[in-house]
Amino acid sequence: MIIHIFGEDAYRGKRKLEELKKKFLREVDPSGNSIIDIDGEKASLNEIGEAIRPQTLFSRKTMAIISNVFESKDPALFKGLLDVIEGGSGSISDNIIVFYNQISGGERLTKDKAALFKYLSSQKFSQEFKLLSPTDAANWAIAEFENNRARIRTDALRQLISITGNDTWRLSNEITKLISYKTGKQESEQGEISIITSDDVRLLVSGHIEISIFGLTDAIGNKNKALAQNLMEQMLESGLSEIQLLAVIIKQFKSLAMIRQALDLCYSS
Repeated sequence: MIIHIFGEDAYRGKRKLEELKKKFLREVDPSGNSIIDIDGEKASLNEIGEAIRPQTLFSRKTMAIISNVFESKDPALFKGLLDVIEGGSGSISDNIIVFYNQISGGERLTKDKAALFKYLSSQKFSQEFKLLSPTDAANWAIAEFENNRARIRTDALRQLISITGNDTWRLSNEITKLISYKTGKQESEQGEISIITSDDVRLLVSGHIEISIFGLTDAIGNKNKALAQNLMEQMLESGLSEIQLLAVIIKQFKSLAMIRQALDLCYSS
């Protein structure tokens, strides 16, 4: 069985990978001795081939996890690996082979990389984790709260997403923080649902203006009006005034202009 987990949303991809590992430990090998982790960026074709082939006729099922293989600097690896997988598809079918890569389906790849990527993505158990839209991020957050016996009010959710954006690593951490705070504060009876308010978000979740301004200036520079407008709305919703927003944009472009001037003058720092 070949499983391909890929996409730019590293948090959700990693969580899916952890779910697969836990299932294997629970149902196949609680000791974990049959799980093989391979760094695809550094591993040779021979090392990966040895990991995905069954060791002996009577060896137990294994789970081989090959991460970031498309980051490999070996140009011959991709065609060679595809040949190994296609040529040994029958012999490796009893094992679980997981390819984990933080690349998107629309990324431009070399011919051999593209051929391997196409094959892996065509597998039955291939799943892409794209970056979430603001709406999808909000829905994902609602589900996360509900899974932990909590709810978040609409204004608080809007405020939270305006700060974290679609960074699911940070969003997950902030959700955990908010739930822990609310549960501890309430000392609630068993079964009671925690309600997250905008006051809780303001108290516990710090803004990320510096991070947002980089994305905003990049969007402006690339003439991506839709993204620029979306980012400006998020920054305004997080409490930044129009004058403050204009000031940080001007400051950022001044900094970029100074860096450009320094580079043109061949300054090293």
